Amino acid sequence: MSEAQLKMLEAKGREYSNHKQWSKAQGVYRNILEERRKTWSANDPRLIGPLNDIIRVTCVDGKCSDTVPFLGELLSIRLKKLGPWHADVATTYALIAEANEKMQRYPAAIKNFNEATKIRDRLYGKTATISVQSRINVIRVALKNRDKANAKATLQECQALLSAAREPQPELEKVLSHYAGKI
Repeated sequence: MSEAQLKMLEAKGREYSNHKQWSKAQGVYRNILEERRKTWSANDPRLIGPLNDIIRVTCVDGKCSDTVPFLGELLSIRLKKLGPWHADVATTYALIAEANEKMQRYPAAIKNFNEATKIRDRLYGKTATISVQSRINVIRVALKNRDKANAKATLQECQALLSAAREPQPELEKVLSHYAGKI
């Protein structure tokens, strides 16, 4: 397929997305990815765009579990291109965790949320909102997994981090209060 044909397919995918025709957009973006894989190596960073397109329209369509293979591929490329301490790598771990959570694979979800948290701690600091929010994800999934000990330990860690934060974060404190009532 020529580059011009691929550009026309990309425009068609965007059109389907804009009209919320998710299944049609998924098909178009899968075709684009397959064509790109024919000419680009497996870890080529240019695959990030087509992978993101598939992941986005598939999740919006409520089929996040279908994105796991694409997310794994995306993570591999990002790790090679960006290294392990990049915000996009953390985001990819979080997306993998969310997909695993939706499939009720709670241990895998917790593992991936913890990976995202570790990166965010290093990039932004442990008291940063995004770092605390990553831990809150662990609390939510630990409770679904009936692991109250992990949920309680993570909750206490969050409370300590918010106490040490420079500015009050009432929204996060409210969420933690909600989970405290469930433990």
